[in-house]
Amino acid sequence: ETFDNEYGAMPVLYGAAGVAHDPQTTRLLLDRGANPDDGESVYHSVEAESTECLEILLERGATVRHTNALGNAQRRPDMQRLLLERGDLRPADPELRDSLLWARGEESVRLLIAYGADLEARDRDGLTPYSNAARRGDEALMAELAEAGADTDADPVALWLGAVVRGEADPGPRPAAVRGAWRRADAELLPMFASAGDDDVVERLLAAGVPLHARGIDEGTGLHYAGMWGRGDTVALLLARGAEPNLMAGPSGAPRQRA
Repeated sequence: ETFDNEYGAMPVLYGAAGVAHDPQTTRLLLDRGANPDDGESVYHSVEAESTECLEILLERGATVRHTNALGNAQRRPDMQRLLLERGDLRPADPELRDSLLWARGEESVRLLIAYGADLEARDRDGLTPYSNAARRGDEALMAELAEAGADTDADPVALWLGAVVRGEADPGPRPAAVRGAWRRADAELLPMFASAGDDDVVERLLAAGVPLHARGIDEGTGLHYAGMWGRGDTVALLLARGAEPNLMAGPSGAPRQRA
């Protein structure tokens, strides 16, 4: 049996392993023939507090490749370690090869590098993991990548934005490359920090010219994500700056949600 939501047909095993995070029901369903490679269960099992459901799925031969579970487990090196140690990912697989582009936290970075992640992977803008860390102002991650041998010649816009994020007294003038149009990944910093409720960074990004209605994951604005995560002060800040509460968001083809 499945049930349908905006993403398609959701299997029963996903409900047990990926929503309820119930090891007993997960094991029962697998014993009765549920397919661990249903496209959902492994991905969502990494959202649990415990690793038990993921361990059960991997014991039953669940595939990790093409699930994007490794990306969904960022900030959870315990989950990432299981996926890498017991799963079928190889360094040539894009999920592992490019994983440093979205990695968070030094422990995760060291783990991904140990399993063959590419230090010089490139995102859609041609930026490396080092430049992406620089854009977020993450000096600890930059140092970790540099120590591992990454090229430290960072993108100038990323360096400038990182200085803005960190609140440096004089980040310098806005680079010519962003005086006309912002790259999407640069503008995504605003919804990213709005979701975290980091009002000081939000203020600085707006002052630097990042668009108030810049879009993030699932086409949400900073106001969507501040509201979703209960960041009341950030919601008030964005509304005071003129954020439009009736803009729609949501994944392509899905019902659109208001802020």
